[in-house]
Amino acid sequence: MPLITSRDRPAFTASYAYLALTLLMSMGLLSACGYQLSGQSRALSGSLQRISVPMFTNTTTVPGLEQQVTAAVRTQLQRDGRARLGTEANATAQVRGSVTDYQLQLLANNRDDFALEYRILVNVHVRVEDLQQRQTILDQNLAVTTDYVVSSQIVPTEIARERALQALARDTGERVVSLLLDRF
Repeated sequence: MPLITSRDRPAFTASYAYLALTLLMSMGLLSACGYQLSGQSRALSGSLQRISVPMFTNTTTVPGLEQQVTAAVRTQLQRDGRARLGTEANATAQVRGSVTDYQLQLLANNRDDFALEYRILVNVHVRVEDLQQRQTILDQNLAVTTDYVVSSQIVPTEIARERALQALARDTGERVVSLLLDRF
């Protein structure tokens, strides 16, 4: 490998500067052509600029499930960044929801009839209203599932169930935001 001497260094640095300038110009041209980074979007309709998400209702026997789902929808809206999370006073749209069903289904058991794996199925009804036009933008029922493995001990099993519920809430939040914002 040849050594780069001090007299060769300016030409070496100049070639990197030229390459960097070419890359910057290419990125500028691509952005002018309408290409965009993943997760970014063109402007949303005015009705979706500021969205409020009041606490969902819960008609299941699982306490706190509505809190997890509501928090996940709010978090996903903030993470997505295309719309702002608003209050009921300043919102242009409102997401209302209800956790309507919770089912625990046995997926696997051993020969002693000990449960090895469960599936949680949750149904959520979501309704989004354009507060300016007084019309429904979205009225959707979602069925969301997640699985978890059971341990022979109570505490690890309960931890696995709680993690499954958190994953289920996160998936629900992602689906709600995707249904609402990816249409535009």
